[in-house]
Amino acid sequence: MSTVLLDNPLGCHINVQGNDGKTTLAKAISSKQGIPFIELDDIDWQPGLVERDQEEFRERTTQAMHDAGSCWVVDGNYRSKLGDLVSRQADMIIYLNFP
Repeated sequence: MSTVLLDNPLGCHINVQGNDGKTTLAKAISSKQGIPFIELDDIDWQPGLVERDQEEFRERTTQAMHDAGSCWVVDGNYRSKLGDLVSRQADMIIYLNFP
C-alpha cells in the first residue's frame, strides 16, 4: 500500500467522489487528518443488498455528518439520491477519475 502525503490543510469537511479508489483515499485522509470517516455505501445498503429509500438515506447521511462533529470525510457520490446534501457542506471535494 502506498503512503498518502498530505502536507496542506484540506478543510474540515471533505467529500471524495468519482470512480475507483474513493474509499482508500478517504480512509487515508481520515487517518492522516484524524477526522471521522463516513462511507455512504454503509449508510445506503442494508443486509441482503437492499437499498434504503431516498428519504431515509438522506436522513441517515445528515445524522452521520452531524454525529461526526465539526469535521468529516465522506466517501461516495450518490448525487442522484442525495443531490448536493454532502457537497454543499464540503470545504474540499476530491473527484477521482482514473481510466
